[in-house]
Amino acid sequence: MRRTLLTAMLLFFGASLLLYGLTHAIPGDPIRALFGFRAPPPELLTEIRGRYGLDDPFYVQYLKFVRNSLQGHFGYSIGGDAVRDLIRASLPVSARLTAAAVTIQAIVGIGLGTLVAVRSKSTFSRLGRGLALTAVVIPMFIVAYLLLGWIGYGSSWLQPRGLKTWGSYLLPSIALAAGATGLTVRMMHTELRATLRQPYIRFIEACGIPNRRVVTVHALKASLVPIITLLAASAAQIIGGLIIVEAIFGIPGIGSLVFRAILAKDHNVIVGVLAIAVAFGIFSSTVADLAMPKLDPRIQTRPLTPPM
Repeated sequence: MRRTLLTAMLLFFGASLLLYGLTHAIPGDPIRALFGFRAPPPELLTEIRGRYGLDDPFYVQYLKFVRNSLQGHFGYSIGGDAVRDLIRASLPVSARLTAAAVTIQAIVGIGLGTLVAVRSKSTFSRLGRGLALTAVVIPMFIVAYLLLGWIGYGSSWLQPRGLKTWGSYLLPSIALAAGATGLTVRMMHTELRATLRQPYIRFIEACGIPNRRVVTVHALKASLVPIITLLAASAAQIIGGLIIVEAIFGIPGIGSLVFRAILAKDHNVIVGVLAIAVAFGIFSSTVADLAMPKLDPRIQTRPLTPPM
């Protein structure tokens, strides 16, 4: 447990340093951009840059960022608003979208993947695998536009633009989860088929246990270990997809906030949101690592002590 948590902390600091450096490498001056085509007075430009700490060396700015992040404070945007307040206002919407997308991925991916694996020689299995492959290869923005054009504008309940009803979350969540769900179906099919060929499964079948129980109790549990890892990784990737999906569907969430910050070169907002995204990704991966031994006792969270 301690080793896993220590690794997670080191990953967070390493990833935050990399992202902070890449963000500050973006060309352009955010303070200069505030004035548009007008040239600001040099003394005013110097004063504003000093107020936001942009004249400090890079390592000083990063250490300030780490100290403030640990206190839940990410500085101020170039518009004068606290980044913490901007994130707090946008985060609930994106959190609901992410939770819905991961739920769709888990239920549809594991369920359909199990059916495809059990009925591997049927037409249903071939169609399911083909549909999963199609979902994987189609870019997320194309899926979002197809859902918006084919279903969204023809439905009064789904409300394709904005978040007017709970149904408004459905299409964006499907767009976010489509590729990850297809990958889950294919991996579930591969893992379950491999597990069903294991000798201990053959022995259980020879004992006369019903096939449904063999699949759902014995084989499925052992096959879920890599799926849990995939779900954790997909949850982090889905956050990146929020920028695309929220822009297409007009959703005022974290993705839209980052998109506007990129256009304005608002470094504090970009880094603040990315820090939360990195923390969430590391958290989900850590939870997956801790959950694996529960599914398969053969997996150890720490190395075994050799006998004396």
